[in-house]
Amino acid sequence: MIMGKTPSLTSIERGSYDIRWNLADAHARQTLTQQEIERIYNQLGSIFSEAQHAHYHDLEREALHAYLDSIKQATKPHHFFSIYSSSVAMLIVARLIREHQRSVQLVVPTFDNIPDLLKAENVVLIPRPENEYSIRTDMQTPGVIFEVTPNNPTGKVIGPQELLEIAQFCAENDIWLILDQTFKGQVEEACYDHYEILDSSGVDYIIIEDTGKLWPTLDLKVSFIVTTPALAKLVAPIVDDVLLNVSPFILALVKAYSQLSLETDYRSVRTLIHDNREFLRESLRNSTAPLSVAFPSSAVSVEMLKLEKPLDQENASEFLASNQIQVLKADSFYWDGSAPGNQLRISLARDREYFKASCQSMLQLLTDLAGS
Repeated sequence: MIMGKTPSLTSIERGSYDIRWNLADAHARQTLTQQEIERIYNQLGSIFSEAQHAHYHDLEREALHAYLDSIKQATKPHHFFSIYSSSVAMLIVARLIREHQRSVQLVVPTFDNIPDLLKAENVVLIPRPENEYSIRTDMQTPGVIFEVTPNNPTGKVIGPQELLEIAQFCAENDIWLILDQTFKGQVEEACYDHYEILDSSGVDYIIIEDTGKLWPTLDLKVSFIVTTPALAKLVAPIVDDVLLNVSPFILALVKAYSQLSLETDYRSVRTLIHDNREFLRESLRNSTAPLSVAFPSSAVSVEMLKLEKPLDQENASEFLASNQIQVLKADSFYWDGSAPGNQLRISLARDREYFKASCQSMLQLLTDLAGS
């Protein structure tokens, strides 16, 4: 860590791996369901064999198409790049934006590594509060509009009509539209044919599709950078500088999980998140701890909790960490320095019993802290 630099959310998450109750990172930490054991775990040898013998580019396309089918994305792109993670994909996109000297209008709040990676490339960032319309004409016209949908940590989803309006505005004003859709598979409302809408608008776009927040794969995952033809020509040499290829085993694994998720409509993923969210909210209703849900309509695998006095996010997060419960403070999500309010973010992608025990401990500790 650089001296004097505030720890990033990622660094806090990394430090939480061996803590007793890790509610920090949003990765899928739950154990496999019985169906996943039968269809995935018990078939790992077959999946490895498929990866070993398949033509790489055929498998790459099959994995992407299987994933897109699972999220109701009927229109299939012609130009895409397979990347190891969404953060590496962001590195590539940030360099592209810097090379073409475009400013970026970026939503606030959102996960801090997106603005951090853009700032590292000296990209000019224009903050746009999430609750204010994306294409406000009184704001500085950017070279790029960057949206996160569903957003982390608020869960906000850009629907089809809003997406069309943003895309048309971008097309008319020579603005690139970039969508980070890392949490898309978790939220049924977010699963519609984005590419049909974007292609019809004529906008130049980049979409980051990612599988890292969905399945309990011990962080074996892939991201896909999907682009229009003109941007594909600009992205390709940057990708060539960064990596040769993604492991075909991971592509085959993603294909298998996507096919299972298509059959089950992501039931195991969405039901777990729903059940843990309902347990948390019911526990809050029955608790005297002075906190509440900050974004009640969210369906993603994280929940923002609003603290009331005398609780403070700094003291509360430190107190919880000292008692083996790791959560995230809200301030880093508000990357523009705006006041985040008094909030903590917790992950819901945990086994039910693990989550119940950690949630009960968290609420009891915060109750004790508020009364001390």
